[in-house]
Amino acid sequence: MSGAATGLRAFSDLKVLEACGPFGAYAGKLLGDLGSTVTRLVSTSSPDPVAAVGKASKDGVGSFYRFVNIGKQTALAPAAESDLHHWIDQHLVGTDLVIADPNVTGDPLASLLLERAVEAQVGTIVEIRGYADGRQDRAPLDDLTAQASGGLMILTGDPEREPLRLPGYQSYFIVGVHAACAAVLGLLRGASVPGQQRLRISVHEAIVHTLETAIQYYTTAGVVRQRKGGAQQAGDGTYPTSTGMVVLGAMTDIEWGRLIDWMVGEGFEDAADLRSWDLEERRTSARRQQFEAAFAEFVGDLPRESLIKSGQAHRVLIAPAYALSELLQDEQLLFDGFFRRVREWDGAPIVIPGPAFRSTAHSLGPWSGAPAPATTESA
Repeated sequence: MSGAATGLRAFSDLKVLEACGPFGAYAGKLLGDLGSTVTRLVSTSSPDPVAAVGKASKDGVGSFYRFVNIGKQTALAPAAESDLHHWIDQHLVGTDLVIADPNVTGDPLASLLLERAVEAQVGTIVEIRGYADGRQDRAPLDDLTAQASGGLMILTGDPEREPLRLPGYQSYFIVGVHAACAAVLGLLRGASVPGQQRLRISVHEAIVHTLETAIQYYTTAGVVRQRKGGAQQAGDGTYPTSTGMVVLGAMTDIEWGRLIDWMVGEGFEDAADLRSWDLEERRTSARRQQFEAAFAEFVGDLPRESLIKSGQAHRVLIAPAYALSELLQDEQLLFDGFFRRVREWDGAPIVIPGPAFRSTAHSLGPWSGAPAPATTESA
């Protein structure tokens, strides 16, 4: 694959067919960010399950659909079942990669695409399953049940209350990242090993694989992590300043010591009384409140930018916590061209974030908004 003079589009020669619900849609988005031509095969006999995810606007389409389908093309399946085989076979001509999740969605179109892709000897096929054993007699998977069955919800919420689902449809993005990685591995292996590369991932295993540091804590220290609530300990969380919020990351005794040394070194001598707090003490509600009051007094009217510069000079883990409106005006992100303005299918402009990966030789190429969904009915 060759890049233009303006930069390399890593997968610019790659043709991808996707027949996925919410769990696979982000994989196609990531491959499209790398330059692939991604086409969604969509049934017209039922509402698009991706369009129903997220808070719907007046046209009934959710924000999730608008994000994960940026730059993709949509091909609507023929209504007549007799035409379906030929229609799929036409789309498979020249296709390098197929991603489908019939085991999760139960979509006959996804099942048929996989079947025909195998017969057509498509180079790489990624199948997303609900569970590694392929069983379909369990409860249907959505973001809530995926987080629960994968164990993610043992880490969320207050310990004395029920677990909570993490916001932002994280399981859909987690599985999408795993599916995209599987696709890249299949493509790389196919470049050196003859034959069709068929890879399977499961929603369940992808969530288990992404349990923050829970597995590492268990294997190294024998500790099973549990829910600890939102505010875990003094010095670790978000705190207000006169010009916006900041994030502090003093989780360990070493980081706590640096935080206190910084505060004392900047003239706030009262912070010295906090130095002796051990980890368990810092996790109590009383100590969290005491530190919050002390840090507010230390900050005073100091602007956030000056505070961050001073803290980072003392190796304190401190960073701005941006509101969305602030993020869109961040000088560094604007300089990097991170945000792009594209147009929706109805011509309305929308601002979107760029890819999560960039290199000096990576050209984004032309971008377009998500294609119009096959249906705007909410599931």
